[in-house]
Amino acid sequence: MRMEVLKVRDIMDKKPRIVSPHMPIERIFKCLGTDPCLLVVERGKLKGIITESDFLHAVSVPTYRAAVGAPRMKWRARTASELMTPHPITVSPDDSLSDALELMRRKKLRHLPVVEGEKVVGLLTLRAVLLRCT
Repeated sequence: MRMEVLKVRDIMDKKPRIVSPHMPIERIFKCLGTDPCLLVVERGKLKGIITESDFLHAVSVPTYRAAVGAPRMKWRARTASELMTPHPITVSPDDSLSDALELMRRKKLRHLPVVEGEKVVGLLTLRAVLLRCT
């Protein structure tokens, strides 16, 4: 199938790994070893996303010249809600795969939560697209 006619639903992982905002960081470290990223969901609503980049910030002590702000404070994180990137960019399962890839390119993302309304229905990863379309 050509990429122009594929939809996000054709490639997305329909059972992404979901964690609670209150999950301790020690358990999150173990979960990420088997998943490309974790979606943080509370009462069915997407709250954030945790990727390897978030862990990189968590294990790196900020330097004096680092910018002040939430991403630089992740090294103090104790729970998923403190580690996650809140309000992630999302796509719909009915979006075209080519549009989703263009969004990933523009925003420099490798993971996109897939939502219908506020309900999480999947996860689109660059890895899955590459495996399916090459």
